[in-house]
Amino acid sequence: MSTSRFIVDPSWRRPARGKTVFAGSPIKLFSLSAEGKAIVEAIEHGQLLPDGHEPLTSRLLDAGAIHPLVMPGDECAFNALDVTVV
Repeated sequence: MSTSRFIVDPSWRRPARGKTVFAGSPIKLFSLSAEGKAIVEAIEHGQLLPDGHEPLTSRLLDAGAIHPLVMPGDECAFNALDVTVV
């Protein structure tokens, strides 16, 4: 994924700002390492993500726990022809 900016899903819960996150659809439990906690804190505060964030952010994205944040002017690999409305 080209973006390194994400927002948390409304389901996001991280009790006591600790190493556990509940989020996604369906709700999933994520147990974080110290490095994972630093990545999650960067996401929560809109900061640049540290190197090596991709494995965790991929899992969080797949679970629906976070969503890519696309800013005006960002290059996007998709356009209206890539969207199907059901």
